[in-house]
Amino acid sequence: MNKKQIAKIVYIVLFMLVLVIPGIGTFIWKQEAMGNEEAVDFKDMNYNNAADKIDDYFSVKFGFRNKMVEMYNGLHYNLFNESKEDSVIVGKDGWMFYGEALHDYTGENVLAEYEIEKIAKILAIAQKSVERYGAEFVFVSAPNKMEIYGEYMPYYLVENKAEGNYEKLFAALGKYNVNNVDLKEILQAKAEEDGYRLYHKLDSHWNSLGAAVAYESIMAETGMDYLKFTNQKMTIEPSNITDLHNMLFANKKALDEDVSFENEMEFYPVSNFRSPEDLVIETENENRTGSVLMFRDSFGNSLYKFFAENFGYGQFMRELPYNLTRAEEKDFVVVEIVERNIKNLLTYLPVSEAPQAQINPTGKSDVTPKALISTKSGFNLITIDCPEIPQDTINIYVEMNGVTYEAYPSAEAGVACLYLKEVNEDCKLSVVFVKNGEFLSTKDAEIIWK
Repeated sequence: MNKKQIAKIVYIVLFMLVLVIPGIGTFIWKQEAMGNEEAVDFKDMNYNNAADKIDDYFSVKFGFRNKMVEMYNGLHYNLFNESKEDSVIVGKDGWMFYGEALHDYTGENVLAEYEIEKIAKILAIAQKSVERYGAEFVFVSAPNKMEIYGEYMPYYLVENKAEGNYEKLFAALGKYNVNNVDLKEILQAKAEEDGYRLYHKLDSHWNSLGAAVAYESIMAETGMDYLKFTNQKMTIEPSNITDLHNMLFANKKALDEDVSFENEMEFYPVSNFRSPEDLVIETENENRTGSVLMFRDSFGNSLYKFFAENFGYGQFMRELPYNLTRAEEKDFVVVEIVERNIKNLLTYLPVSEAPQAQINPTGKSDVTPKALISTKSGFNLITIDCPEIPQDTINIYVEMNGVTYEAYPSAEAGVACLYLKEVNEDCKLSVVFVKNGEFLSTKDAEIIWK
């Protein structure tokens, strides 16, 4: 066998190894999810989605995939200071930003005025529900990082100063008397001061100082006495919360900066606590009184601890839709959602019995709506389907057995929803909606039990 034949054999063997080894690695080597990727769940796999499930699995588990992605991203990051991941924006001085929030920064895909009004109305109904339980309600939105530190964004991405979803919503909340705190204005002013950062450099979230400022701003709005943290001595400590960096470099760990406070926390978990990512966190503090319920997202990972330290009992929920019945026997309810997800409030309608309303219809609408009644979270969920209701209708009510209830306006045209504890099988209901300034009452709805 001559050298040329040996070279061919070696080439073929190497080529086969390049093809086979990654395939074997798919099943042998464990690969962690990159950034915010979620593991593929095969529990709901069926005949119709089997091919998609398998394709998704191999897309994220392909042998050495993370290492190859990391090498590719590293090449572009180090040579061109750019990201090849759509979810990561590489800015100035090594700052990273979450690409999913870019639409708010550039003013693209902003919700229509009537959609903003619907969200404000939904939150107003939620506040009424919480107040019926005797608790105080406040709504906040965690600002996108690029809204606070826009000076580190790439020069070619220009901020649109026109009102976005955040600004429009907070203006509408005043119209509907929803208790709120504008954290964006507060954090922007705080970020301009000399001192510590409020957000992580390599992560999309605020750090402990940013969360402490948010907590104190919320508590100040309530008028309650509360513990203060930002007046304590602070030190910088390393932090490994770097979701954006991990999206680019799954196997290359990096440390970011965080802030620690002088006084140690005294609260302790009473739930099966594993990490701040838990869907349910319950805490107690024997040195404090009162109770707090917080509906939160990932920004609550660093926010919840300040409320837990301030109240005797705390319950912190990562759930959509919000189950407002948890507000029973609570003193204070906080709803926190990140700016980029404000649109979700139009789809995930809070669970709580609809408040009653006093209205006098002034006209008749010659339409017969449909009312689908199903069971959800211990309630009867009534979904109204009435295409004749204009898309931009905000105020929708349901009359049933002589009682009028306020319904949630849905994202879908002609659709509204409400929750009621008791609904008789022989009930009759009609819909009242506002059109051209007039309250119109429909014919009795066709009721469909599911």
